[in-house]
Amino acid sequence: MRATTPFACLALLFAAAPAHADARWFPGTNAPLAATSQALAAPEVAAEAHIRGREIELGIDGVGLRATRTLKSNGGRIVRFAQTVDGVRVIGGGVVVRIGDDAVVRRIAVDVLRDVQVDTVPSLDADEARSALEDQVGSVPAPANAELVIVRIDGGRLVWQLDVRDIPGGSRYWVDAHDGTIVARFDLARDIQGRVYTMNSVESPTPTDVLLPLIDSTQPGRLNGWDGLLSVTNYVSGSSQNGFTVEQAVGPSSGQDFLYDPPANPTDPTDAFAQVNLYYHLTAVRSLFAGLGAEVDGASWKLTAVANALEDGQSLDNAFFSPMGIEGSFAAPNLIAIGQGSIGDFAYDSDVFKHEFGHYVTHNAIGYNLGQLNFDELGLSPFSGSIDEGIADYFACSDNDDAELGEASLEPLGAGRNLTNTSKTCPNDLIGEVHADGEVIGSLSWSIREAVGKEAGDQIIWGALSSMPEGGHFGDFSEGIVATANDLVTAGTLTAEDVTAVQAILADRGLDDCGRIIALSEGQTTNGTLFGLELLGQAFGQSCSSLQQFGLAMPSLFHYSWTPSAGDIGVRFSVTMTPIGGGGGPEYTIFARANDTVRFSSAGGFPSVSVSDYSADFDVETGELVIDASSDPPFDPNATYDFVVVSSSCPTLAMEASAGPFEPMVNEGGGGAGGANEGGTNAAGGNDSTGGGGSGGDGADDDEDDGCGCKTVGAPAGTPVGALLGLGALAVVVARRRRARSS
Repeated sequence: MRATTPFACLALLFAAAPAHADARWFPGTNAPLAATSQALAAPEVAAEAHIRGREIELGIDGVGLRATRTLKSNGGRIVRFAQTVDGVRVIGGGVVVRIGDDAVVRRIAVDVLRDVQVDTVPSLDADEARSALEDQVGSVPAPANAELVIVRIDGGRLVWQLDVRDIPGGSRYWVDAHDGTIVARFDLARDIQGRVYTMNSVESPTPTDVLLPLIDSTQPGRLNGWDGLLSVTNYVSGSSQNGFTVEQAVGPSSGQDFLYDPPANPTDPTDAFAQVNLYYHLTAVRSLFAGLGAEVDGASWKLTAVANALEDGQSLDNAFFSPMGIEGSFAAPNLIAIGQGSIGDFAYDSDVFKHEFGHYVTHNAIGYNLGQLNFDELGLSPFSGSIDEGIADYFACSDNDDAELGEASLEPLGAGRNLTNTSKTCPNDLIGEVHADGEVIGSLSWSIREAVGKEAGDQIIWGALSSMPEGGHFGDFSEGIVATANDLVTAGTLTAEDVTAVQAILADRGLDDCGRIIALSEGQTTNGTLFGLELLGQAFGQSCSSLQQFGLAMPSLFHYSWTPSAGDIGVRFSVTMTPIGGGGGPEYTIFARANDTVRFSSAGGFPSVSVSDYSADFDVETGELVIDASSDPPFDPNATYDFVVVSSSCPTLAMEASAGPFEPMVNEGGGGAGGANEGGTNAAGGNDSTGGGGSGGDGADDDEDDGCGCKTVGAPAGTPVGALLGLGALAVVVARRRRARSS
């Protein structure tokens, strides 16, 4: 049995579900689907008949679809269809149909994989796929779930989706159903750090007697509720990776009442107050989502919550939701674990587990979040994970009617969040780490709530989530916000002026134009962040230079486009890279493509550029790619150009990017034939390029430094989670550097 190499681990960490490129949105029709009562009673049938009647227009002719979820939204319905091939589900493929309360189709989102050429009869069964997985990563527990699916890689690939409890919260592996190779792996846990009363032990430090709603009547009385769907338990032994052993020992303290006081020691591992507190707040926030239309009563929603959770008896300064669930006497498909921390109990801050409950709801009701490490044919795509973190913050704060998150748990760690902070915008302040970028979504949602009120604000955010494509991005979320706001105008809840205010908030935060591709105009500068290999290497005890030799490089979070004007003779794409958070200098490549996007594929589990027309390498802070008449292919004034930057630098890079028409100057170093500017090592114009650039360009000295300047041996070992948390810490540095440059 082979042991897993560090490089294999790192490859699996980034091989994360290429599943969503970009949904296409279509308007609905003015005519109702059928009699309103009939359409809303059987929305799946009505919606399927509607889209099949427009299948040529929607581009779904010959595409298999299966209704998977129907959500209630503002009196109407949102019907979600999964794409299928021979009955096998295509991850990230599908159609979302929004139906108003008058049975009129409002909007349709389509994201399907066309012309799929996949052998859907697996060569391996689920047990053989597990054996192949063990051959590559070592012994793993029996999968809790196994499903045959098609993933959107290389035109479609048949894989076994295996959920196993091999790390805290569990992992999902995609194993090729024909040859047994591992295609992707990503974490299933949704977790935050943190350390709760009617709100928390800081804001409401005096315990208050309240009713415990929806508690089940059992003998003996225990903290069970929701007609058997919730069990609040206490940790006995085990870990989040190998599974918890739990018990239910807390009964009424007097009569039928659970009137326990907080213990003298807040780290008491049998704390009954924490368990009662957990039951009350989980039930309260559940009613919020039920009121918004989430159908929370199905068997798949069964939840076990664990209070005073430890890691093999040691303090757990954390809380998390995992769809891996829990086994044993309190078996359930969903788990929320609240840690007994080193200096306090996370169950004393309702913000913490209401946040985790948000992840639980979106997983069970919608299923759009593909997480931190998702990538697709446009490159890195952590956006759905960022949205899920932001809305989890929002609904926790909205239910508590308080914009500050984590006063009793996160604030002592310096990690508290305030949703009234509107300083972050898209795309300039997005860095690619889901918690940091989620702050944009959380504060945006709170601003909308302040503009239209709690009830309408909650409905708008829930409506936007309900129509999110799987793996969707910030532009999809913005589209859903406007669509839901317009629905609320039709319903009489909002006015046209309210919609205008919502649109102004979106524009102020950059969400009116925050898709995967940022269109640049002349004189416009945009910011970005490219994480360094030194930080990533720390997760596996590897050096930056080792990862460089392995061929790992990190793409920019966004693509950038430029459309020439009449009379332009070329285009110039320029970047300035400022190293932060690591040693050494910049090393990066600018890629470009005419009339299409630069494309990525999976190369050994990493996102790697597979299709481009032009490229140039740089090892200096300022670089530019010029495309003109002597480039190969030559500049086309009728083309739109797509640019993306890929970094193999040891340090993280704060990037400023701009584009504009190329205007050659006398004695300019660079340009000509699309050559790279100073410091470039490849010409953009291909093998026939002769117009400057390459090995320093005409106007620059050659750069003799062939290393990244970072430590190549003895890098500290760590964990993937620790490395990702480090990404969030860099957000502060990035923000400071940008303020310094703009002051």
